[in-house]
Amino acid sequence: MSLFKQIRPSQTNQTYWIQLCLLLIVGMGAFLRLYNLGNLSLTIDEIYNAICMKSILQEGFPILPNGHYYTRGLTQSYLGAMFAFLFGANEMAIRLPSAIAGIGLIILLYLIGKEFKDSGFGLVVSAAIAFFPWAIEFSRWGRMYCLLSFFVVSSFYFAFTGFKYQNNKKIGISVLLALLSPLTHPYGMLAPLLVLACYIASKQNIKSLLLSKKIYGLVILSGLLFPIINIVVYLFIQEGNPAKVSMVFLNSYQILSTLKFSPFFLQYLFQHHTVLILGIILFSASLLYHRQTANKNLLLLLVGVCPVIFVSLYHVHYVTRYLFFAMPLLMVVGFLGYYVWIQKISESRLHGFHFKKAVPSFVTAILILFTFAEVTYSFAIPFRKHGDLYENPYYAPTLVSNYIADRRSNNEFTIKQIKPGDILITDSFHFFYYYTSIESDYFIRPGPEYFCDKNKNGCKVRYFSKTYLLNEKKQLFNIINSTDSNIYFVLNLKGNHDSVEKQIIQWLKEAAYYFSDNITIQKMFTGEEPYAIVFKISKS
Repeated sequence: MSLFKQIRPSQTNQTYWIQLCLLLIVGMGAFLRLYNLGNLSLTIDEIYNAICMKSILQEGFPILPNGHYYTRGLTQSYLGAMFAFLFGANEMAIRLPSAIAGIGLIILLYLIGKEFKDSGFGLVVSAAIAFFPWAIEFSRWGRMYCLLSFFVVSSFYFAFTGFKYQNNKKIGISVLLALLSPLTHPYGMLAPLLVLACYIASKQNIKSLLLSKKIYGLVILSGLLFPIINIVVYLFIQEGNPAKVSMVFLNSYQILSTLKFSPFFLQYLFQHHTVLILGIILFSASLLYHRQTANKNLLLLLVGVCPVIFVSLYHVHYVTRYLFFAMPLLMVVGFLGYYVWIQKISESRLHGFHFKKAVPSFVTAILILFTFAEVTYSFAIPFRKHGDLYENPYYAPTLVSNYIADRRSNNEFTIKQIKPGDILITDSFHFFYYYTSIESDYFIRPGPEYFCDKNKNGCKVRYFSKTYLLNEKKQLFNIINSTDSNIYFVLNLKGNHDSVEKQIIQWLKEAAYYFSDNITIQKMFTGEEPYAIVFKISKS
């Protein structure tokens, strides 16, 4: 079925406006995901897929500097390599798979919304994902989470419609997407399960089971309560404070006083999760009243809510990105709950109102505007520059920092300055390697041993063959004392860990004092923001 059919004279004005609205939503969503896509330097985590992208271009495989294969996000790395071949190996190339997947999600949610309700609801949920800041952030990040979400959602859509309409072509597409999904992320194993669920739901003899109230109760209770119980148990084990655990549990359900979850819960489940939980409850109630459509709608409830159960078992700490893959389907379920009840109320109360059919779409869109689609925030995202802050750090793909660091210009400057024999020390060794194709000598990070493997020569940084950890002040002093070569410090003094960065500066000050007769410490370069710095230590 073509998304944009040729408009014929016999088509109604309503169809024309729906197509026009969808075109505008997709167009604006594409702008928010593609404009200035390669403007900012790479960030934490996406740097590894970018390194693999270059390796695939050269070797055909995602090989890290130490010779090991990096298998996380294989589809992201290979698609990035394809775009790098076409447009050059840069930030835009590794982010394009995410951006295109994000645009695809907008179209998919329209199709799913239309399939499970009508075109009006399809427009509402497509607009919700198009202008949702979290979805935009992931679409502009060269990591596999947006691509994973696309594979999971598209597998479900093509499997459901394929089995429903006995379309073998769609079934084949769903199987292919389901096979690609685990290559993107381990959570991609959900996609084959969705295809299987759609197959089972298409069988007539399963309809009576799907109409069972016990099944409703099992899905609803497990989906809504299990993640919360799991996290409360985790808190109790870690904190041992029943009063604190009770307050966290109660605050997480204060839907009468706020439309958002508490800051704690925001970091564990979904942004604005309270709104979606209330919508899921409304949707579940509507299924009980309209049991004749339960065979398809309960399946939607199942696939939208159950991923929360699996995700809650993994990474119960400050990492929200593992939850994004299930967000689009959860949004469909949650907002469908509001939509169907608003539709029932408008049909029973608004007799004779000319625009009665548009009321559910309009009211649900207003709800989305105030809870999910923070339009002002969304339109600011493509115009960010180095040195800006995330207004809401919970939308940031990585929670290491809410600062947008320049990790490019200082590395590109340094490679033009160094000479054979110079010593390279950096606090961002992977970025130095990506932008220069050279491994630094040392990764400076004061404190306990971190991200490294010990050998007889010291502690070698993970994934790299030549870079060693420099985590003690005496190591730095020994390096300064034992060489006559220049020492370059390539630093990003914000955007990593503040306490670590302050310690690095303190070490340099102490070195300047301790070796005051022998060395000169000079700031050689400041990047596009004031914390991207290059220092040079030279012997007097």
